[in-house]
Amino acid sequence: MSEEEIQVMIDNALARQRQEIYKEIADSIAGAGELDCYNFQSIEAQCSAYAARDIADRIKWLVEE
Repeated sequence: MSEEEIQVMIDNALARQRQEIYKEIADSIAGAGELDCYNFQSIEAQCSAYAARDIADRIKWLVEE
C-alpha cells in the first residue's frame, strides 16, 4: 500500500469522524432548543431556545446526508 493510499484512508476516516461529531453537536444543541409548551417560559428563555434551534440547523449543514 502506498503512502498516498494510506493518506487517503486517513483523510476519509477523519472526514467520517468529523461528520459524527457535527451530528452529535447539532443533536445536543437542538435538544437545548426544545420548548415546554405546557410551562410558561420567559421571553429570554424562548429567545435562547430559538437561538439553540437556529445554531443546530446551521451545524446540520455541515453534516452530509
